[in-house]
Amino acid sequence: MARYLELTDNEWLVIQPILPVPKRGPKRPHDRTVCAAFLFARAAGVSLESMPIGFPDARFLRTTWARWSRDGTLQKLFEIGDPARARMERQYDDHIIALSMRPYRPDRPNRIGHRSRSMPRWPWVSGA
Repeated sequence: MARYLELTDNEWLVIQPILPVPKRGPKRPHDRTVCAAFLFARAAGVSLESMPIGFPDARFLRTTWARWSRDGTLQKLFEIGDPARARMERQYDDHIIALSMRPYRPDRPNRIGHRSRSMPRWPWVSGA
């Protein structure tokens, strides 16, 4: 997981006391990762289904979101975690800008959907 998607130690020390005590049961992702996922989803404006690799699966995030919104934990998280969300948003925007500034290299085929040079570009057009 990218470093800007993680909570810093200071942010975690502030957020940790507001979280409910985990109940016994099956093994689940750490609350620090879940909080980072919720704050990132809010900062980047993405759905829980389209989270980057390294976050828990969407089904777990949806059930935790529903449980924490019922007991008020989610609202507290967004109030207390606002500086972390703002930091993630700035760093995510910088990351997107850096990706968009990569030079376009038409001489290098992309990794996805690579087409061999012998295959016509538009097979449905005659003479292409």
